[in-house]
Amino acid sequence: MPNALSIVFRRRTLESLVVVAVLGAGAWLTVPRLSLASSNDGVKSMQSALWQVRNRVELNRFSALIRTNDEGWPMAISPEWFLGDHLPPHPLTDHELVVETTEAGHGAHYPIEKSFDPNDLDARTLWYNRSNGSIAIRVPRIGTDAEILSAFNAVNGSNLGSTLETGR
Repeated sequence: MPNALSIVFRRRTLESLVVVAVLGAGAWLTVPRLSLASSNDGVKSMQSALWQVRNRVELNRFSALIRTNDEGWPMAISPEWFLGDHLPPHPLTDHELVVETTEAGHGAHYPIEKSFDPNDLDARTLWYNRSNGSIAIRVPRIGTDAEILSAFNAVNGSNLGSTLETGR
């Protein structure tokens, strides 16, 4: 016949197992939501960095103080336009945005290369077409082409159907 101490011990063990099971199930259900939330935060952070750069380009459009093209677009994006004379960091790498300036023509609103290698500190993470003032932030090269395109579209407010598409 079991004594009172062994009954209490078994009961506590069973209660502990139930608590661990409930916590495990809760964690299992929460992890996908947390990764989606952090993904959403990443998109919002990249949109914010993109907005900062677009805002500065617009503020310097037709400026008599900087060199612009015939349409008034700055010939380059200058770090001097930003606090501390540095472009904002790419939110997913915390490294200053590296600009690829191009003259891709009036019809090109997005780069052909939509992503970058997050391990490459010199990777061009921001694209600027000085022909028409279009600016796009690149997303890290993680996942399939479809996932990269989906992230690029979400961040840049585009609706491209292919990673090769550059128009609006």
